[in-house]
Parts: sequence; C-alpha cells; structure tokens
Amino acid sequence: MSKIHQVRQTIKSTQQTKKITNAMYLVSASKLGHAQKRMSAGKPYAQAILRMIQSIADANCEYQHPFIGKKGKASNQYDVLVVSSNRGLCASLNTNLFKKVVENAKQWQTEGVATAFGIYGAKGLQFFSSLKADILSKTVINEDTPSQVSVLGNLKISINRYLAGETDRVYIAYNVFNSVMVQEPTLMQLLPLPKLDKPLRDNRWDYIYEPSAQSILDRMLERYLESEVYQAVTENFAAEQAARMLAMKNASENAQEIIEDLKLTYNKARQAIITQEIAEIVSGAASASHSQ
Repeated sequence: MSKIHQVRQTIKSTQQTKKITNAMYLVSASKLGHAQKRMSAGKPYAQAILRMIQSIADANCEYQHPFIGKKGKASNQYDVLVVSSNRGLCASLNTNLFKKVVENAKQWQTEGVATAFGIYGAKGLQFFSSLKADILSKTVINEDTPSQVSVLGNLKISINRYLAGETDRVYIAYNVFNSVMVQEPTLMQLLPLPKLDKPLRDNRWDYIYEPSAQSILDRMLERYLESEVYQAVTENFAAEQAARMLAMKNASENAQEIIEDLKLTYNKARQAIITQEIAEIVSGAASASHSQ
C-alpha cells in the first residue's frame, strides 16, 4: 500500500507541475504577441534613420564623424553590451548567447585585446559576475515594455569611453528573433559604424541642411545607435518569450507522459494487490473446506 500511496502522491504533484507549466506557456504566448508588435514597429524607424545618415554623410564628405571610421591610437579594449533575460526557464537562450560572447572575448584576448561588459538583465549580471569579468555598467529592466530612456545608460557609458579613446570598438550581443522556433545569438558592431550600404538609399537627393549637415549628422548618429540598442532589447525580449513558450510546452508534454506512465504503474500495482487478496481469500476458503 505504501508504494501505491507514493505513486498516487507523485501523480498529484506532477499534475500540479503541469498546471503551472501550462499557465506559463499561455502567459509567454500572450507576451510574445505584444513583443512581436513592438519589435516590428521599431525596425522601420532604424532603417529610415540609416538612410538619412547615408544621405547626410554623402552631402558633407569632408566631415569625418568619430563614430565612422578608425579613431586615433588603439587602446586594445573592446566593450560588449550583453542583452539577457531577468528570469530563467527559457531553455538555452541565455546560455547560447553567453557562450558566443565568451568565445569572442577569448579570441580577442589572444590578439591582445581586453573586453569590458555592459550588462542588461539579471541573468547576464549573474553569469559575468561569476566569471569576475570587467563589468562597466548594468541595467536590470523590470518592465515588459521598457522605454527607450531606460535602456540607454549602458550605451552612454560606452559611447563616452569610445570618444575618450578608452575603447576601440563597441558591440552589442543579443538574441535575434527569427521565428518562434529559432532564436539566433548575434554579436553586432555598433562603433565604429560598419561601412554603410549604398543600396539602402533609394534616391540621391540634394538637401539643404539647417543649421549644418555636421550638426544634424551628430544628432542622427546618436539616435541611430539608441534605436539599435532599444531594438536589440525588444527583439531579445521576443526571443525570450518564444523560448520560454516552447520550453513550457515541452515541459507540459513531458509531465503528461510521466503522468500516463505513473498511472500505468499505479494500475498495475493495484491489480497485483487485488490479485494477491483474491488468491489469499481462495486459499483461506480452500483451507477451511479441507479442515471440515
């Protein structure tokens, strides 16, 4: 009986676990829909700014913005902004991203380049703190819908370091949301800006700039970097919800399989006990009849 009681309790606890994982699946599915809309809404803005930057840069080719091209003396230092989640239970989403960042940091180390990190998310802070990495800045975003202002602190610090010559490059690492099934860890260079692609510009216009192309380019480049970081945060959040949704769906399915196996074990154990009791009754009846 003790075995049957234990199996019954295990079935009950597994059913409770299934309810929790199923609820988390539904919550993540709901959040994913909102995250996809927010992610899609931000992409045209960044692309429009990039096209304007290309036009302005072409109109004033003599002006070399510090964000474009190689800056002064090398400092043998790179900054990486790492976008992670605040919570776990999203399969290997964070692990794959951290692995990619660490592999690149090791490669740069062999080239004599040190790496400092700006961290978004509690999981990233926990991981890189355990490695005793050089953490320049940290931001734990507690909102499901972060504002652009709330994610710019880490970027500002790295921009100032770049302008001061304290770092040669600034990267951002995040998970790209390709589909509900596929989230790809990506390391993208922010500074200096990669060579601009001419095909992004549809037409060649001759603009008149007020007050000047230089002042407009300065502001537009900052806005472009800010939009890219915000886009990375929103896209990583969408990837997080997709990964958690799939993880909770798989957990619910596994729980159901365990429940079915346990029920089979429970029924077999009950059947064995009933068979044993019947055998004892028949044996007792036969003994009584024989004694008479």
